[in-house]
Amino acid sequence: MGHRFIDCNIIWRYSSYTRTLQSEEDGGAKKNVDRNGNETYATILRGEVISVMKKWLILVVAAIFLLTACKDTDESKKTPSESEENAAEQSDDSVGFEMVGDQFMEAENIPADEKVKILAAFDEYINSFNARDIERYGNVLSEKATGFDYEEEIEVVKETFKNHDVTLVPSDATIIKYSDNEAQVAANIDYHVKEHGTDATLNRTVRQVTIFVKENDDWKITRIVGMEKMDQ
Repeated sequence: MGHRFIDCNIIWRYSSYTRTLQSEEDGGAKKNVDRNGNETYATILRGEVISVMKKWLILVVAAIFLLTACKDTDESKKTPSESEENAAEQSDDSVGFEMVGDQFMEAENIPADEKVKILAAFDEYINSFNARDIERYGNVLSEKATGFDYEEEIEVVKETFKNHDVTLVPSDATIIKYSDNEAQVAANIDYHVKEHGTDATLNRTVRQVTIFVKENDDWKITRIVGMEKMDQ
């Protein structure tokens, strides 16, 4: 079993893939092509909708992190100078974690009061989304986020709530990296998605790193990274 990190806008772009589609028939199965050329196939069997998606698309729906697009960085397209500059810029922005067995390794020297605030911000992110409370959800996001556009994210979440029931169930939330101005929280998150008016459902578990930045003594989400599990 291998793993790959992909950097995503916040996960709620499932509706973007299901609503902005050009449809055509292909061998009895309905092939949907989204605006980015990505394909999904659906067939009707005994009244149930069975969706067959590429693995990376499933992660996007699960991590949906929840997203209209995932930004899979292609370093091979950059010039040497660009790669060196980006490496320097991102040296303090790396995402990763260590594990002991199935447990995330917690960062050292986290002030007790900041630990409480960071984990409370993570809980508010989960709880506000599950409560479908747009105002609360927006308050936990950074308006200067590096991983997504704030206004676009809010609109996509509103659209998602209109068309889907989505529930997030986190476990093992752990602060894996900490500095005065940034914290990374790793967690296993179960995503349960059901489309309104159909029997179509999707249940996926993603190992997710939620990156917070400190703004006026509050911790706000600036980026989310999901880890895709890939069969060898």
